[in-house]
Amino acid sequence: MILYQALSSYQILECIIHRQVFYRDKQAVLLLGNYINERMPWYQELESRGFFDQIFLFRFGGYKGTEEEILGQIEKEYQKTIPYAPEEFEKLLIAGIHTYLQVWLISKEISFEMFEDGSGALSRPWVLADIHKKSSPARYGLIEKYHLYDHKSPWITRKYYDEKAQLPGFQDEKAQDFQVLENFLRLSPEIQENIRRLFRLPSKKGDCAQVLLLTQQFANLGQLTLDEQKGIYQHVFDYYLRGKQVLIKPHPDDILYYPRLFPHCEVLKEPFPSELLPFVFEKLPEILSTVSSTGVNQIRREFSDTLIFNGLYEQTFHWDGSYYTALGLGAYLGAEGILCRGANKVQLENLAKIHWPENKKLKISQNREELTGKVLCIQDDFEECQESRKEPENGEDIWKLEDELLGVLYLNSRKNYRMYQPGEKEKFFQMVPVSIREGSSAHTLYFYPAREEVRKMAERFISSQSQEDTSVPVSIEELTDSQIQIRMLEGILAATEKRLTEYIKTEKELRRELELVTQRKQFQ
Repeated sequence: MILYQALSSYQILECIIHRQVFYRDKQAVLLLGNYINERMPWYQELESRGFFDQIFLFRFGGYKGTEEEILGQIEKEYQKTIPYAPEEFEKLLIAGIHTYLQVWLISKEISFEMFEDGSGALSRPWVLADIHKKSSPARYGLIEKYHLYDHKSPWITRKYYDEKAQLPGFQDEKAQDFQVLENFLRLSPEIQENIRRLFRLPSKKGDCAQVLLLTQQFANLGQLTLDEQKGIYQHVFDYYLRGKQVLIKPHPDDILYYPRLFPHCEVLKEPFPSELLPFVFEKLPEILSTVSSTGVNQIRREFSDTLIFNGLYEQTFHWDGSYYTALGLGAYLGAEGILCRGANKVQLENLAKIHWPENKKLKISQNREELTGKVLCIQDDFEECQESRKEPENGEDIWKLEDELLGVLYLNSRKNYRMYQPGEKEKFFQMVPVSIREGSSAHTLYFYPAREEVRKMAERFISSQSQEDTSVPVSIEELTDSQIQIRMLEGILAATEKRLTEYIKTEKELRRELELVTQRKQFQ
Protein backbone atom coordinates (compact mmCIF):
# COMPACT_ATOMS: atom_id res chain seq x y z
CA MET A 1 0.00 0.00 0.00
CA ILE A 2 1.22 3.49 -0.93
CA LEU A 3 0.66 6.72 1.01
CA TYR A 4 0.60 10.02 -0.89
CA GLN A 5 0.45 13.47 0.70
CA ALA A 6 -0.60 16.65 -1.13
CA LEU A 7 -1.15 20.19 0.15
CA SER A 8 -2.18 22.06 -3.02
CA SER A 9 -4.18 21.47 -6.18
CA TYR A 10 -0.96 21.15 -8.18
CA GLN A 11 0.35 18.55 -5.74
CA ILE A 12 -2.93 16.63 -5.97
CA LEU A 13 -2.49 16.55 -9.75
CA GLU A 14 1.12 15.49 -9.28
CA CYS A 15 0.15 12.61 -7.00
CA ILE A 16 -2.65 11.46 -9.31
CA ILE A 17 -0.32 11.30 -12.30
CA HIS A 18 2.52 9.73 -10.33
CA ARG A 19 0.28 6.95 -9.14
CA GLN A 20 -1.00 6.33 -12.66
CA VAL A 21 2.57 6.08 -13.94
CA PHE A 22 4.21 4.06 -11.16
CA TYR A 23 1.65 2.45 -8.83
CA ARG A 24 -1.58 2.10 -10.75
CA ASP A 25 -2.04 -1.52 -9.68
CA LYS A 26 -1.23 -0.96 -6.02
CA GLN A 27 -3.59 0.21 -3.32
CA ALA A 28 -2.95 3.88 -2.59
CA VAL A 29 -4.32 6.38 -0.09
CA LEU A 30 -4.09 10.17 -0.20
CA LEU A 31 -3.51 12.45 2.78
CA LEU A 32 -4.85 16.00 2.41
CA GLY A 33 -5.04 18.99 4.73
CA ASN A 34 -8.39 19.43 6.43
CA TYR A 35 -8.65 22.86 4.78
CA ILE A 36 -9.50 21.03 1.53
CA ASN A 37 -13.15 21.31 2.60
CA GLU A 38 -13.06 25.00 1.65
CA ARG A 39 -10.68 24.82 -1.31
CA MET A 40 -12.05 21.72 -3.01
CA PRO A 41 -15.34 20.68 -1.39
CA TRP A 42 -15.75 17.85 -3.88
CA TYR A 43 -12.46 16.21 -2.82
CA GLN A 44 -14.25 12.89 -2.23
CA GLU A 45 -14.32 12.53 -6.01
CA LEU A 46 -10.63 11.67 -5.73
CA GLU A 47 -11.88 8.38 -4.33
CA SER A 48 -15.12 7.97 -6.27
CA ARG A 49 -13.36 8.59 -9.59
CA GLY A 50 -10.83 5.89 -8.72
CA PHE A 51 -7.73 8.03 -8.35
CA PHE A 52 -7.13 6.81 -4.78
CA ASP A 53 -8.59 4.05 -2.65
CA GLN A 54 -9.03 6.15 0.47
CA ILE A 55 -8.80 9.85 1.38
CA PHE A 56 -7.76 11.08 4.83
CA LEU A 57 -7.84 14.66 6.10
CA PHE A 58 -5.04 15.73 8.44
CA ARG A 59 -4.82 18.85 10.60
CA PHE A 60 -1.48 20.34 9.55
CA GLY A 61 -1.74 23.60 11.53
CA GLY A 62 -2.45 24.80 15.04
CA TYR A 63 0.34 23.05 16.95
CA LYS A 64 2.17 24.86 19.75
CA GLY A 65 4.69 24.09 22.46
CA THR A 66 8.16 22.65 22.68
CA GLU A 67 9.54 20.32 20.04
CA GLU A 68 8.67 17.32 22.20
CA GLU A 69 5.14 18.58 22.80
CA ILE A 70 4.54 19.31 19.12
CA LEU A 71 5.78 15.88 18.06
CA GLY A 72 3.51 14.30 20.66
CA GLN A 73 0.52 16.23 19.32
CA ILE A 74 1.37 15.21 15.76
CA GLU A 75 1.59 11.55 16.72
CA LYS A 76 -1.84 11.67 18.36
CA GLU A 77 -3.29 13.46 15.32
CA TYR A 78 -1.81 10.86 12.99
CA GLN A 79 -3.21 7.98 15.03
CA LYS A 80 -6.61 9.66 15.08
CA THR A 81 -6.58 10.37 11.33
CA ILE A 82 -4.99 7.36 9.65
CA PRO A 83 -5.80 3.75 10.62
CA TYR A 84 -2.42 2.53 9.37
CA ALA A 85 0.97 2.91 10.99
CA PRO A 86 3.59 4.55 8.74
CA GLU A 87 5.53 1.28 8.72
CA GLU A 88 2.58 -0.49 7.07
CA PHE A 89 3.05 1.46 3.86
CA GLU A 90 5.35 0.17 1.18
CA LYS A 91 6.22 3.74 0.28
CA LEU A 92 5.44 7.23 1.51
CA LEU A 93 5.41 9.85 -1.26
CA ILE A 94 5.21 13.35 0.13
CA ALA A 95 4.35 16.53 -1.75
CA GLY A 96 4.77 19.52 0.55
CA ILE A 97 7.38 18.17 2.95
CA HIS A 98 7.73 21.33 5.04
CA THR A 99 5.32 20.29 7.80
CA TYR A 100 5.49 19.01 11.36
CA LEU A 101 4.25 15.65 10.10
CA GLN A 102 7.48 15.14 8.16
CA VAL A 103 9.45 16.27 11.22
CA TRP A 104 7.67 13.55 13.18
CA LEU A 105 8.41 10.94 10.49
CA ILE A 106 12.10 11.80 10.55
CA SER A 107 12.17 11.76 14.35
CA LYS A 108 10.84 8.18 14.07
CA GLU A 109 13.51 7.40 11.45
CA ILE A 110 10.86 6.68 8.82
CA SER A 111 12.05 7.29 5.28
CA PHE A 112 9.98 8.81 2.50
CA GLU A 113 10.21 10.08 -1.06
CA MET A 114 9.41 13.69 -1.87
CA PHE A 115 8.15 15.92 -4.66
CA GLU A 116 9.70 19.37 -4.98
CA ASP A 117 7.37 22.07 -3.71
CA GLY A 118 6.96 23.66 -7.13
CA SER A 119 8.59 23.39 -10.52
CA GLY A 120 12.24 24.40 -10.13
CA ALA A 121 12.11 24.59 -6.32
CA LEU A 122 14.60 21.81 -5.61
CA SER A 123 17.53 23.97 -6.71
CA ARG A 124 16.10 27.07 -5.00
CA PRO A 125 15.48 25.96 -1.40
CA TRP A 126 15.85 29.47 0.00
CA VAL A 127 12.65 30.70 -1.68
CA LEU A 128 10.20 28.82 0.53
CA ALA A 129 12.56 28.92 3.51
CA ASP A 130 12.65 32.72 3.42
CA ILE A 131 8.86 32.91 3.22
CA HIS A 132 8.37 30.64 6.23
CA LYS A 133 11.18 32.29 8.19
CA LYS A 134 9.36 35.59 7.85
CA SER A 135 5.82 34.36 8.42
CA SER A 136 6.41 31.74 11.15
CA PRO A 137 9.91 31.84 12.67
CA ALA A 138 9.30 29.16 15.31
CA ARG A 139 7.84 26.71 12.82
CA TYR A 140 10.66 27.51 10.41
CA GLY A 141 13.28 26.79 13.06
CA LEU A 142 12.01 23.30 13.82
CA ILE A 143 11.53 22.31 10.19
CA GLU A 144 14.95 23.70 9.28
CA LYS A 145 16.52 21.67 12.10
CA TYR A 146 15.38 18.48 10.37
CA HIS A 147 16.76 19.61 6.98
CA LEU A 148 13.42 19.74 5.23
CA TYR A 149 14.02 23.10 3.55
CA ASP A 150 17.36 22.15 2.04
CA HIS A 151 16.09 18.61 1.33
CA LYS A 152 19.24 17.11 2.86
CA SER A 153 17.68 14.83 5.45
CA PRO A 154 19.08 11.30 5.03
CA TRP A 155 15.53 9.99 5.48
CA ILE A 156 14.54 11.50 2.14
CA THR A 157 15.33 8.66 -0.24
CA ARG A 158 14.18 10.12 -3.58
CA LYS A 159 13.32 13.57 -4.89
CA TYR A 160 10.96 13.95 -7.85
CA TYR A 161 11.60 17.20 -9.67
CA ASP A 162 11.29 19.11 -12.92
CA GLU A 163 14.80 18.82 -14.32
CA LYS A 164 14.23 21.47 -17.01
CA ALA A 165 13.29 24.15 -14.48
CA GLN A 166 16.32 23.93 -12.18
CA LEU A 167 19.21 26.37 -11.93
CA PRO A 168 22.04 25.68 -14.39
CA GLY A 169 24.47 23.07 -13.14
CA PHE A 170 22.19 21.76 -10.38
CA GLN A 171 22.77 18.12 -9.46
CA ASP A 172 21.40 15.81 -6.78
CA GLU A 173 22.09 12.10 -6.78
CA LYS A 174 18.68 11.39 -5.25
CA ALA A 175 16.76 13.46 -7.79
CA GLN A 176 14.58 11.85 -10.46
CA ASP A 177 13.03 13.83 -13.28
CA PHE A 178 9.23 13.75 -13.29
CA GLN A 179 7.49 15.86 -15.91
CA VAL A 180 3.87 16.31 -14.84
CA LEU A 181 2.57 17.69 -18.13
CA GLU A 182 4.40 15.17 -20.30
CA ASN A 183 3.18 12.28 -18.17
CA PHE A 184 -0.36 13.65 -18.23
CA LEU A 185 -0.29 13.55 -22.02
CA ARG A 186 0.78 9.90 -21.91
CA LEU A 187 -2.33 8.91 -19.95
CA SER A 188 -5.31 7.45 -21.75
CA PRO A 189 -7.90 9.93 -23.07
CA GLU A 190 -10.39 8.56 -20.54
CA ILE A 191 -8.13 9.28 -17.56
CA GLN A 192 -7.23 12.71 -18.93
CA GLU A 193 -10.91 13.57 -19.23
CA ASN A 194 -11.53 12.24 -15.73
CA ILE A 195 -8.83 14.58 -14.40
CA ARG A 196 -10.32 17.50 -16.33
CA ARG A 197 -13.69 16.84 -14.75
CA LEU A 198 -12.19 16.45 -11.28
CA PHE A 199 -10.61 19.91 -11.43
CA ARG A 200 -13.65 21.49 -13.12
CA LEU A 201 -11.64 22.73 -16.08
CA PRO A 202 -13.56 25.40 -18.00
CA SER A 203 -13.58 25.58 -21.78
CA LYS A 204 -12.50 28.74 -23.58
CA LYS A 205 -13.05 29.15 -27.29
CA GLY A 206 -11.53 31.54 -29.80
CA ASP A 207 -9.41 34.61 -29.08
CA CYS A 208 -10.55 35.28 -25.53
CA ALA A 209 -7.44 37.27 -24.53
CA GLN A 210 -4.00 38.47 -25.61
CA VAL A 211 -2.43 37.84 -22.21
CA LEU A 212 -2.93 35.13 -19.62
CA LEU A 213 -1.80 36.40 -16.21
CA LEU A 214 -1.08 33.90 -13.43
CA THR A 215 -1.25 35.45 -9.97
CA GLN A 216 0.32 34.37 -6.69
CA GLN A 217 -0.81 34.29 -3.09
CA PHE A 218 1.72 36.88 -1.86
CA ALA A 219 -0.43 38.22 0.98
CA ASN A 220 -1.63 34.79 2.07
CA LEU A 221 1.99 33.63 2.46
CA GLY A 222 3.11 36.84 4.16
CA GLN A 223 5.48 37.76 1.32
CA LEU A 224 3.65 41.05 0.77
CA THR A 225 0.88 42.88 2.55
CA LEU A 226 -2.50 42.90 0.85
CA ASP A 227 -1.91 46.51 -0.22
CA GLU A 228 1.50 45.57 -1.62
CA GLN A 229 -0.01 42.66 -3.54
CA LYS A 230 -2.61 45.02 -4.94
CA GLY A 231 0.21 47.42 -5.81
CA ILE A 232 2.38 44.89 -7.60
CA TYR A 233 -0.42 43.84 -9.94
CA GLN A 234 -1.47 47.45 -10.47
CA HIS A 235 2.11 48.13 -11.58
CA VAL A 236 2.06 45.13 -13.90
CA PHE A 237 -1.06 46.50 -15.57
CA ASP A 238 0.11 50.13 -15.61
CA TYR A 239 3.59 49.54 -17.01
CA TYR A 240 3.39 46.27 -18.93
CA LEU A 241 -0.18 45.28 -19.81
CA ARG A 242 -1.88 48.60 -20.49
CA GLY A 243 -4.21 48.39 -23.47
CA LYS A 244 -4.02 44.61 -23.66
CA GLN A 245 -6.88 42.16 -23.28
CA VAL A 246 -5.99 40.18 -20.16
CA LEU A 247 -7.41 36.98 -18.71
CA ILE A 248 -6.50 36.50 -15.04
CA LYS A 249 -5.92 33.04 -13.56
CA PRO A 250 -5.69 33.53 -9.77
CA HIS A 251 -3.69 31.14 -7.64
CA PRO A 252 -6.17 28.78 -5.92
CA ASP A 253 -5.25 30.29 -2.53
CA ASP A 254 -5.05 33.91 -3.68
CA ILE A 255 -7.32 36.19 -1.65
CA LEU A 256 -7.16 39.37 -3.77
CA TYR A 257 -10.38 40.69 -5.31
CA TYR A 258 -9.35 40.89 -8.98
CA PRO A 259 -12.82 41.52 -10.50
CA ARG A 260 -13.05 44.73 -8.46
CA LEU A 261 -9.47 45.82 -9.14
CA PHE A 262 -9.54 45.10 -12.86
CA PRO A 263 -13.21 45.06 -13.91
CA HIS A 264 -12.24 45.14 -17.59
CA CYS A 265 -10.55 41.72 -17.27
CA GLU A 266 -12.08 38.28 -17.26
CA VAL A 267 -11.14 36.15 -14.24
CA LEU A 268 -10.95 32.36 -14.26
CA LYS A 269 -12.62 31.38 -10.99
CA GLU A 270 -12.10 27.62 -11.10
CA PRO A 271 -9.27 26.55 -8.70
CA PHE A 272 -7.42 24.16 -10.99
CA PRO A 273 -3.64 23.72 -11.36
CA SER A 274 -2.11 26.09 -13.88
CA GLU A 275 -0.28 23.16 -15.47
CA LEU A 276 -3.64 22.19 -17.01
CA LEU A 277 -4.17 25.58 -18.66
CA PRO A 278 -3.21 24.41 -22.17
CA PHE A 279 -6.24 22.11 -22.07
CA VAL A 280 -8.65 24.93 -21.23
CA PHE A 281 -8.29 26.87 -24.48
CA GLU A 282 -9.28 26.14 -28.02
CA LYS A 283 -6.67 28.75 -28.91
CA LEU A 284 -4.13 29.84 -26.30
CA PRO A 285 -3.58 33.53 -25.53
CA GLU A 286 -0.46 34.86 -27.20
CA ILE A 287 1.38 35.90 -24.03
CA LEU A 288 1.82 34.07 -20.72
CA SER A 289 2.64 36.40 -17.83
CA THR A 290 3.42 36.07 -14.13
CA VAL A 291 5.54 37.73 -11.46
CA SER A 292 7.37 34.62 -10.25
CA SER A 293 4.92 31.71 -10.25
CA THR A 294 6.54 28.31 -10.74
CA GLY A 295 3.32 27.28 -12.48
CA VAL A 296 4.63 28.68 -15.77
CA ASN A 297 7.68 26.43 -15.98
CA GLN A 298 5.95 23.45 -17.53
CA ILE A 299 3.61 25.37 -19.85
CA ARG A 300 5.61 28.39 -21.04
CA ARG A 301 6.71 26.57 -24.17
CA GLU A 302 3.06 26.30 -25.23
CA PHE A 303 2.76 30.09 -25.65
CA SER A 304 4.08 32.34 -28.41
CA ASP A 305 5.58 34.81 -25.95
CA THR A 306 6.07 35.32 -22.22
CA LEU A 307 6.27 38.25 -19.82
CA ILE A 308 7.78 36.80 -16.68
CA PHE A 309 9.42 38.68 -13.82
CA ASN A 310 11.37 37.27 -10.87
CA GLY A 311 11.32 37.13 -7.09
CA LEU A 312 13.30 40.36 -6.88
CA TYR A 313 10.44 42.21 -8.58
CA GLU A 314 8.43 41.68 -5.39
CA GLN A 315 10.75 44.31 -3.91
CA THR A 316 11.55 46.47 -6.93
CA PHE A 317 8.11 46.91 -8.50
CA HIS A 318 7.72 50.16 -6.54
CA TRP A 319 10.38 51.69 -8.79
CA ASP A 320 8.99 50.81 -12.21
CA GLY A 321 8.81 54.55 -12.84
CA SER A 322 12.54 54.97 -12.18
CA TYR A 323 13.42 52.01 -14.37
CA TYR A 324 11.18 53.28 -17.17
CA THR A 325 12.78 56.73 -16.95
CA ALA A 326 16.26 55.20 -16.99
CA LEU A 327 15.53 53.28 -20.18
CA GLY A 328 13.98 56.39 -21.70
CA LEU A 329 17.16 58.34 -21.00
CA GLY A 330 19.24 55.52 -22.45
CA ALA A 331 17.17 55.48 -25.63
CA TYR A 332 17.44 59.28 -25.97
CA LEU A 333 21.22 59.15 -25.53
CA GLY A 334 21.50 56.43 -28.17
CA ALA A 335 22.72 53.74 -25.78
CA GLU A 336 23.30 50.34 -27.36
CA GLY A 337 24.00 48.68 -24.04
CA ILE A 338 22.79 49.02 -20.46
CA LEU A 339 25.27 48.03 -17.75
CA CYS A 340 23.08 46.91 -14.87
CA ARG A 341 24.55 47.32 -11.38
CA GLY A 342 22.42 46.49 -8.34
CA ALA A 343 19.25 46.85 -10.42
CA ASN A 344 16.66 44.26 -11.41
CA LYS A 345 17.87 43.19 -14.84
CA VAL A 346 14.68 41.26 -15.64
CA GLN A 347 12.56 44.30 -14.83
CA LEU A 348 14.63 46.45 -17.18
CA GLU A 349 14.41 43.82 -19.92
CA ASN A 350 10.63 43.57 -19.60
CA LEU A 351 10.18 47.34 -19.75
CA ALA A 352 12.44 47.55 -22.80
CA LYS A 353 10.51 44.74 -24.46
CA ILE A 354 7.17 46.49 -23.93
CA HIS A 355 8.05 50.15 -24.51
CA TRP A 356 11.01 50.01 -26.91
CA PRO A 357 10.27 46.89 -29.00
CA GLU A 358 11.84 48.47 -32.08
CA ASN A 359 15.25 48.69 -30.39
CA LYS A 360 16.32 45.13 -31.08
CA LYS A 361 20.02 45.94 -30.64
CA LEU A 362 19.73 47.13 -27.03
CA LYS A 363 21.46 44.68 -24.69
CA ILE A 364 21.13 44.75 -20.92
CA SER A 365 23.86 42.99 -18.99
CA GLN A 366 25.63 42.89 -15.64
CA ASN A 367 28.92 42.19 -17.39
CA ARG A 368 30.37 45.13 -19.31
CA GLU A 369 32.42 42.78 -21.50
CA GLU A 370 29.17 41.62 -23.09
CA LEU A 371 28.31 45.16 -24.19
CA THR A 372 29.46 46.99 -27.29
CA GLY A 373 28.89 50.51 -28.54
CA LYS A 374 27.61 53.32 -26.34
CA VAL A 375 26.84 52.17 -22.80
CA LEU A 376 24.72 53.68 -20.03
CA CYS A 377 25.36 52.34 -16.54
CA ILE A 378 22.27 52.06 -14.33
CA GLN A 379 23.14 51.76 -10.63
CA ASP A 380 20.63 50.79 -7.95
CA ASP A 381 20.66 49.51 -4.37
CA PHE A 382 19.74 45.80 -4.54
CA GLU A 383 23.05 43.88 -4.56
CA GLU A 384 22.19 42.02 -1.37
CA CYS A 385 19.13 40.35 -2.88
CA GLN A 386 19.29 36.60 -3.52
CA GLU A 387 18.99 36.94 -7.28
CA SER A 388 21.77 39.51 -7.39
CA ARG A 389 24.10 37.29 -5.37
CA LYS A 390 23.59 34.52 -7.89
CA GLU A 391 24.49 36.73 -10.81
CA PRO A 392 28.06 37.27 -12.01
CA GLU A 393 30.01 39.80 -10.02
CA ASN A 394 32.02 42.43 -11.79
CA GLY A 395 34.12 44.78 -9.74
CA GLU A 396 35.85 46.47 -12.66
CA ASP A 397 35.92 50.23 -12.88
CA ILE A 398 33.14 51.22 -15.25
CA TRP A 399 34.99 54.39 -16.18
CA LYS A 400 37.47 52.24 -18.09
CA LEU A 401 34.84 52.19 -20.81
CA GLU A 402 36.23 55.63 -21.72
CA ASP A 403 34.52 57.04 -24.81
CA GLU A 404 31.92 54.27 -24.88
CA LEU A 405 30.49 55.22 -21.49
CA LEU A 406 27.68 57.77 -21.61
CA GLY A 407 27.48 58.07 -17.85
CA VAL A 408 26.06 56.55 -14.70
CA LEU A 409 22.44 56.96 -13.68
CA TYR A 410 21.92 56.40 -9.96
CA LEU A 411 18.35 55.28 -9.29
CA ASN A 412 18.84 55.55 -5.52
CA SER A 413 15.73 53.45 -4.86
CA ARG A 414 16.57 52.72 -1.24
CA LYS A 415 18.13 56.13 -0.75
CA ASN A 416 21.58 54.69 -0.09
CA TYR A 417 23.15 57.66 -1.92
CA ARG A 418 25.96 55.63 -3.45
CA MET A 419 26.77 58.57 -5.69
CA TYR A 420 28.03 60.75 -2.83
CA GLN A 421 30.85 60.48 -0.33
CA PRO A 422 31.77 63.19 2.20
CA GLY A 423 34.11 65.72 0.67
CA GLU A 424 32.88 65.12 -2.89
CA LYS A 425 30.48 68.04 -3.04
CA GLU A 426 32.01 69.41 -6.24
CA LYS A 427 31.69 66.06 -7.99
CA PHE A 428 28.11 65.68 -6.77
CA PHE A 429 27.17 69.07 -8.26
CA GLN A 430 28.34 67.84 -11.66
CA MET A 431 25.38 65.47 -11.70
CA VAL A 432 22.07 66.12 -13.40
CA PRO A 433 19.06 65.59 -11.12
CA VAL A 434 16.17 63.83 -12.84
CA SER A 435 13.02 64.55 -10.86
CA ILE A 436 10.17 62.10 -11.44
CA ARG A 437 6.66 62.01 -10.05
CA GLU A 438 4.17 59.18 -9.80
CA GLY A 439 0.89 60.22 -8.28
CA SER A 440 1.67 62.00 -5.02
CA SER A 441 5.16 60.47 -4.75
CA ALA A 442 8.29 62.24 -5.99
CA HIS A 443 11.79 60.83 -6.37
CA THR A 444 15.10 62.09 -7.73
CA LEU A 445 17.50 60.12 -9.90
CA TYR A 446 21.06 61.40 -10.28
CA PHE A 447 22.86 61.23 -13.62
CA TYR A 448 26.64 61.60 -13.78
CA PRO A 449 27.45 62.29 -17.45
CA ALA A 450 30.78 61.18 -18.87
CA ARG A 451 31.11 64.28 -21.05
CA GLU A 452 29.66 67.74 -21.42
CA GLU A 453 27.80 66.90 -24.62
CA VAL A 454 26.11 64.01 -22.82
CA ARG A 455 25.07 66.40 -20.05
CA LYS A 456 23.42 68.68 -22.59
CA MET A 457 21.62 65.73 -24.17
CA ALA A 458 20.35 64.65 -20.75
CA GLU A 459 19.05 68.15 -20.08
CA ARG A 460 17.27 68.14 -23.44
CA PHE A 461 15.78 64.75 -22.57
CA ILE A 462 14.35 66.15 -19.35
CA SER A 463 12.92 69.13 -21.18
CA SER A 464 11.40 66.99 -23.93
CA GLN A 465 9.88 64.51 -21.47
CA SER A 466 8.42 67.06 -19.08
CA GLN A 467 5.15 66.91 -21.00
CA GLU A 468 2.78 64.42 -19.40
CA ASP A 469 3.11 60.90 -20.83
CA THR A 470 -0.28 59.23 -20.53
CA SER A 471 1.06 55.79 -21.48
CA VAL A 472 2.60 55.29 -18.01
CA PRO A 473 1.88 56.77 -14.55
CA VAL A 474 5.33 58.37 -14.16
CA SER A 475 6.26 61.85 -15.35
CA ILE A 476 9.44 63.95 -15.37
CA GLU A 477 9.49 67.40 -13.79
CA GLU A 478 11.63 70.09 -15.39
CA LEU A 479 13.34 72.06 -12.62
CA THR A 480 14.45 75.67 -12.63
CA ASP A 481 18.08 76.49 -11.81
CA SER A 482 17.19 77.39 -8.23
CA GLN A 483 15.14 74.19 -7.85
CA ILE A 484 18.08 72.17 -9.16
CA GLN A 485 20.40 73.78 -6.61
CA ILE A 486 17.93 73.09 -3.81
CA ARG A 487 17.46 69.49 -4.96
CA MET A 488 21.22 68.89 -5.02
CA LEU A 489 21.73 70.43 -1.57
CA GLU A 490 18.88 68.30 -0.24
CA GLY A 491 20.61 65.27 -1.74
CA ILE A 492 23.92 66.12 -0.06
CA LEU A 493 22.14 66.63 3.26
CA ALA A 494 20.30 63.30 3.01
CA ALA A 495 23.48 61.50 1.94
CA THR A 496 25.45 63.05 4.81
CA GLU A 497 22.78 61.98 7.30
CA LYS A 498 22.88 58.48 5.82
CA ARG A 499 26.66 58.25 6.13
CA LEU A 500 26.57 59.69 9.65
CA THR A 501 24.05 57.07 10.72
CA GLU A 502 26.25 54.36 9.21
CA TYR A 503 29.34 55.74 10.98
CA ILE A 504 27.54 55.86 14.34
CA LYS A 505 26.36 52.28 13.92
CA THR A 506 29.85 51.13 12.94
CA GLU A 507 31.40 52.96 15.89
CA LYS A 508 29.00 51.29 18.33
CA GLU A 509 29.76 47.86 16.88
CA LEU A 510 33.51 48.45 17.08
CA ARG A 511 33.28 49.70 20.66
CA ARG A 512 31.29 46.62 21.68
CA GLU A 513 33.85 44.39 19.99
CA LEU A 514 36.69 46.26 21.71
CA GLU A 515 35.00 45.86 25.10
CA LEU A 516 34.59 42.11 24.56
CA VAL A 517 38.23 41.72 23.53
CA THR A 518 39.37 43.76 26.55
CA GLN A 519 37.23 41.69 28.92
CA ARG A 520 38.56 38.42 27.54
CA LYS A 521 42.11 39.67 27.92
CA GLN A 522 41.50 40.58 31.58
CA PHE A 523 40.35 37.04 32.37
CA GLN A 524 43.35 35.39 30.71
